[in-house]
Amino acid sequence: MLGELPGDVLQCIADWLEGGDLNNLVRTSTHFYQYINPFLYHWDMHHPDPQALIWAARNAQEITARMSLSKIHTPQSFTAAQIALSKAAGLGHEHIVRLILSTEGIKPDVRGSWSAQITWDAPLYCAAAKGHEGVVRMLLDLKDVNPDQGGGWGDTPLRAAAASGHLDVVKLLLATKRVNPNYQCFHGKTPLLKAAARNHQETVMLLLATEGVDPHLRDSHGVSILSLAAKHGLEEVVRILLATQGVHPDLRDLYNVSPLAEAARAGEKKIVTMLLNTGRVDPNSSSSTGETPLSRAAERGDASIVKLLITAGADIHMENDYGSGPLLRAAGSGDLETVEALIAAGADVNTQDSNEDTALMYAAESGNVEVVKALLAAGAEFHVRNVDGATPLFYAVKGRKSEMVKFFISVGADANTQDSNKDTALMYAAEFGNVEVVKALLAAGAEFHIRNVDGATPLFGAVQERKLEMVKFLISAGADVNVLTQFGRTALTMACDVLYYAETDVEIIEALIAAGAALDTQDQRHGNTALAIATVRGALEVVNMLLSAGATPDIADNAGDTPLLKASRFGDSEMVKLLLKGGANPSIPDGNGRTPLHNIAWRRLMDHVELFKVLLDAGATVDVQSRDGSTPLVMASRHCSPEAVKLLLSAGADPNRGHSIGLPPLPSAAVRGDVEIVRILLAAEGINPHLQDENGKSALALAQEKGHTAVAELIRQHIERMGHAP
Repeated sequence: MLGELPGDVLQCIADWLEGGDLNNLVRTSTHFYQYINPFLYHWDMHHPDPQALIWAARNAQEITARMSLSKIHTPQSFTAAQIALSKAAGLGHEHIVRLILSTEGIKPDVRGSWSAQITWDAPLYCAAAKGHEGVVRMLLDLKDVNPDQGGGWGDTPLRAAAASGHLDVVKLLLATKRVNPNYQCFHGKTPLLKAAARNHQETVMLLLATEGVDPHLRDSHGVSILSLAAKHGLEEVVRILLATQGVHPDLRDLYNVSPLAEAARAGEKKIVTMLLNTGRVDPNSSSSTGETPLSRAAERGDASIVKLLITAGADIHMENDYGSGPLLRAAGSGDLETVEALIAAGADVNTQDSNEDTALMYAAESGNVEVVKALLAAGAEFHVRNVDGATPLFYAVKGRKSEMVKFFISVGADANTQDSNKDTALMYAAEFGNVEVVKALLAAGAEFHIRNVDGATPLFGAVQERKLEMVKFLISAGADVNVLTQFGRTALTMACDVLYYAETDVEIIEALIAAGAALDTQDQRHGNTALAIATVRGALEVVNMLLSAGATPDIADNAGDTPLLKASRFGDSEMVKLLLKGGANPSIPDGNGRTPLHNIAWRRLMDHVELFKVLLDAGATVDVQSRDGSTPLVMASRHCSPEAVKLLLSAGADPNRGHSIGLPPLPSAAVRGDVEIVRILLAAEGINPHLQDENGKSALALAQEKGHTAVAELIRQHIERMGHAP
């Protein structure tokens, strides 16, 4: 019937509808669309948050944009149009940009914020940053557009275009002669510095050739264009800069890092050569942390640059703040030629860093046996230890290369030596999970049962790092799964403690159980069993596995908590059901005398009624009193729903119990002011409405004192009906 109404009537109706209703209506038929769609645009453009035009700009929908622009009247709609203009410019939708600009009242050069969450940049900035040359041309042709009007963080169109390497846009902006080519953002970066930092060599070359560009400017960290060019391998830029008057080849940043150091770290040999050939750079320049060009080149294992620097006079003995010099860094890189070059130049093969690590240790971890051989041939000490008591063999294990481990053993390394923590190489290998390395150590006589200062064996490390294959291998090789640490932990309790619910974690526990792990061992610190830990972790699969294997469900920890008490305290209904199914006693109290029923009542859980039913069906004692005298019914009366109170009463809960120390159920509910629970308790058989709290106040007195008039009236009427004086 509505569809048969004339168009002018439909328009009158539409004028009274909200946007959502209008949108639904126009979707029903073309008849409605014809007459009502204009009202939908009108409504949107008058809404505090117009969206249709912004959507059209983002998706290049000209028809929608035209309809929206025809309805612009309010300040909000003009703001939406300005945002849409910037959106379209940033996406390169030239026809939408042109359409919005043709609308009266739209400014081509506006940036701002609608709210704390919504800000927008000027259209020219948006187009320049994305490299949309056509839009940039269009906007620059407008006399009202400032080519230096930018975006956030003190940015400009030129800097944004340079940073992205949009060469043609950079040319257009420079051609206006109205941009500042040396503009520095909040971080001090000019267009030139930003282009160099992003490795845009052509853009850098263009800017350097532009009149007025200052190549001496540095950013807020003191980084120069020369350092950036050296770092990114811009050879031609470096050549031009070195020929530029006033550009010093050894200009350091705020951290005293030189262009030479940047080139050496990046492996730019040609640039290193160019800088050294100036004769004005210091090959021993040291950063604020003591890094030199030589140490940086050595770290990357670049023998050709290392040789260049040594020839230029670089000091092979200089160390950084951590005592690490070029030879240590080269050994760590694993590059033989670099190590040999430094040894040939006189580097001390037994030098140590601040951790007393030697080049041999660095090389052992790198995994290149030839480097280790070269160091030993040059006199490197074999039996040295660092501050932690670790030997080169430990570092070979860290490198996870069995060939390196075998080599050290073949030349006399002790497979059972221990560090200051009494850890062995086998313990390290077990943690890293490399079975081949462990096999190599075992073949060399490494002992399974040596313990560290915590009493842990290699199996503990594999379990803690969750290395399934290693755990299986160690078990198959004879590892004792029931070793206790000094805190009474077993591999099984540790496995439960590091659970991350991954499949491998469960398989590790399964493997330990299959190997005969003791299920009921309690740790000394908390008295937790594996079952208790898995319960707290919420690991249903593991709990089920432990129960099925015969774990005792009712072992209490040092605080008197059983796994079921823990699960009930967390309100984990599935865990409660699983533990009860596994034989857990639902009536065992904790150290405070609270049973699982108490815990559920105290937690105010959404599903407390279901949990009460589960525990009661399992035979939970309903009237146990805690140390403060509370029964589950007392706590339910104070915290839970009427359904829970009914359930406990139907299970035989005493409505008067709990007054020896704490409040009985009725006064508890009266204090709370719960009319429904008070009504249920008053209807309970044997209820005594005169029971008092420790201060001698009855439920009626407490309700009156708290201002719960409805509750007070209920109690008073009950007393009258029972024939008792109030």
